Amino acid sequence: MSGEQSYDITNRDLPDPAGAVDLPGFIALLDELRTDVGKPSYRTLARRVGPLMRPPRAVSQSTVGEVFQPRRRRLDLDLLVAVVQALGLDEGAVDGWRQAYLRIQRDAKAGGPTGVFRQLPADLPTFTGRGAELRGLFLAVDDAPGPTPTVVVSAIEGMAGIGKTRLAVRAAHELVRAGRFTDVQLFVNLRGFDPDRPPVDPSAVLDAFLRQLGVPAQAIPDSLDDRAAMFRNHLHGKDALIVLDNAAGEDQVKDLIPASPSCLVLITSRRSLTGLAGAVPCQLGLFREDEALDLLARIVGEDRTRAELQAAADVVRLCGHLPLAVALAGGQLLRRPTWRLADLADRLESAGLDAVEPAGAGGAGRHGVRSLFELSLRALPKAAQRVFCRAALFPGSSFTAAAMAAAAGLEPAQAESVLESLVDEYLLESKAAGRYELHDLLRLLAAEFAETVDGGKAADAHRAAEIRLGRFYVAATAAAMGMLFPHAKHRNFEIFESVTPPPAFTGTTHAQSWLDAEHRNILGLAVAGVADPVPTSILLWQHLQNTGRYLDALELNTAALAAVPADDTERQAQILNQLGISHENLGHFTEALDLHERSAALYREIGDHRGESVALANIAVLHFNHGDVAAALEVAEQALAIMRERGDGWREGAVLGNIGGYLDQLGRRAEAIEMLEQAITVTQENGNTDAHIAAACNLGQVYIHRGDFPRALTVLTDTLALSRKRGKRNTEGENLVLIGLAHAGSGDPERGLATIERGLEIAKDSGPHNEATALTALGDICRQVGDLDGARKHYRNALAIVDRFRIHPNSPLRKDLAVGMAALPATGPDH
Repeated sequence: MSGEQSYDITNRDLPDPAGAVDLPGFIALLDELRTDVGKPSYRTLARRVGPLMRPPRAVSQSTVGEVFQPRRRRLDLDLLVAVVQALGLDEGAVDGWRQAYLRIQRDAKAGGPTGVFRQLPADLPTFTGRGAELRGLFLAVDDAPGPTPTVVVSAIEGMAGIGKTRLAVRAAHELVRAGRFTDVQLFVNLRGFDPDRPPVDPSAVLDAFLRQLGVPAQAIPDSLDDRAAMFRNHLHGKDALIVLDNAAGEDQVKDLIPASPSCLVLITSRRSLTGLAGAVPCQLGLFREDEALDLLARIVGEDRTRAELQAAADVVRLCGHLPLAVALAGGQLLRRPTWRLADLADRLESAGLDAVEPAGAGGAGRHGVRSLFELSLRALPKAAQRVFCRAALFPGSSFTAAAMAAAAGLEPAQAESVLESLVDEYLLESKAAGRYELHDLLRLLAAEFAETVDGGKAADAHRAAEIRLGRFYVAATAAAMGMLFPHAKHRNFEIFESVTPPPAFTGTTHAQSWLDAEHRNILGLAVAGVADPVPTSILLWQHLQNTGRYLDALELNTAALAAVPADDTERQAQILNQLGISHENLGHFTEALDLHERSAALYREIGDHRGESVALANIAVLHFNHGDVAAALEVAEQALAIMRERGDGWREGAVLGNIGGYLDQLGRRAEAIEMLEQAITVTQENGNTDAHIAAACNLGQVYIHRGDFPRALTVLTDTLALSRKRGKRNTEGENLVLIGLAHAGSGDPERGLATIERGLEIAKDSGPHNEATALTALGDICRQVGDLDGARKHYRNALAIVDRFRIHPNSPLRKDLAVGMAALPATGPDH
């Protein structure tokens, strides 16, 4: 016997890995386990782990030590299992740790909700049967019960693969073709029973629905209740049809249902939705034999089925009359025109396809589907098998041929050809032109079949595919952002070259639509560490800001900060700065201030004075937006001194403009004018047009505060023209509001109101702060001309926005609003 210590784990309350929600938490529990069994050294563990590896090999103490480092994005599964075994756990406990790790990795790849469509998926020409169910759905629409009709909700229920989605889509198309529900159609896959990803958060679905309905990202509230209320409001009175596909249960869909009786909601689910108030159930069973035979004939041709009626009956019987299984069998025959139907029936018998029929009430005979699935896959060329398996890598709802080309190591044209063949085989779906997705019943099976396709090198092949896919998405994101922001300096760093070329974007619209469609893939792959989160977070930063995806920015930058190398201080500082802004956007003042200060300290440590000045300028803005104008001024002057010392005229002009605004808020108007005139000169000399517009806008505001309305109108009119020339809608709206205030101050309140109302329409698309500012200005002018009801309405709307978006109580906007509301006479208890 060796002298190594054995670990006594009897009567111990050991950590349970099932409680871990992410990898850092999992590693913390693993370290706790090591402590509980006596905290053996890494050297001791390394000696024990080596013989437990498959095959046995020497393992260094540093390799073992790395397993316990919380910064890691992934672990070697074999090494993890050996470490847990070496800590003395029995086989069952070891498997618990293994399964917990696999669950965490699967969860990490889930980048969020599946695609939400503003249009219905394509109606399949192979749809057949379900006549009685369609009539029942149409009857429910025409005969809504009750004396006060409400929204019609039809719940289509049934087992996996039964054809619930296709029935809902067919019913929706027929209703629209009949002239019903033509105002709005929305479709979402709620992913209620995905084997690899969690159900979609209803709040995320509402976010996507509201975007599709034209609500600006900045105007979408944070809470589920507020989003649901806004959604109901936008659909009130509209002839709208909403398809909620693959629901996990009542709780997932209850907030996605509008209230207007002019709407129809079709829900599909594998679970009974009897708890959903007012829902009309449509329980979908297996096909009758004639329906299954009709589906098979539509796929392979009536001549083939008519020639072998008994064999056709045998095929659909062996498929358990399950529509998905019949479709897969038909796809197999379609690809093999020389096969007789009897040949397929024999193969199904010998492959042990044990009748894809219900395994008890509501069961789905999943193993039968797997057998048929594998039979279909084995008949495909290797390239098609590999492409199908790689489809499980995508965390989003769909993907393009170019992305698959990267994952599978193919040319884009070849990948597209293979994908189209898989659509023909009924192994993939294409609900939108150029995009492909897996049926959720097949996603897990696709991942499992990779072991068969790649053999003993499956793990290496999987990792190689991940690397290619990750590099493609980083390169494609860089290309899209380069098209949208050609002068952005944040792109000036090296990234790994993608073997598959990124899309050749033809313009900003093309680039923006690609980013929107691929958002969940980009985010999910980066957060999971498949795509490098460090360059992804820097590249995608401006896009996330502009589209109001503040929670996504927080998640991505958190992952990037954990992944950035310890010796790359510059990137750490840059990501800390982005993370600080992410927290600020979500109203987390304390966290944001701490992150910006850490960023400034790191920049200072490496002597990057430019970076330090940027961080300081952000700290100043943070102080200003939270009402501490004196602190904002002090910090901004520190940033200004550094910029002047470094000769950074580009940023100097921008900070001068900010300082002018701070001085104005402090009532130091003469100094503010002097500073803003300097800002305008410096920005003109350095070609920083955007900062020039901001400084001139601040200058116009100072003149308004001084009562010099003619000069304010001169400055602001010129700035408005420049904003329009630059296409800067946000500053165009700000200028219109200020011009309206100047007109009102000059004795023309009617013109002022009309001008501010034009600015308000623009402000609605440029963020809650701008919208609330415009509403407050409208309230001020209404109050001044004696329209007190109008003033109250505008003030209350402004207050609702600042409350919803948690704008700080001490911010200048809050103070201006409070002054206006306090000047109104009390009218009742709700004043």
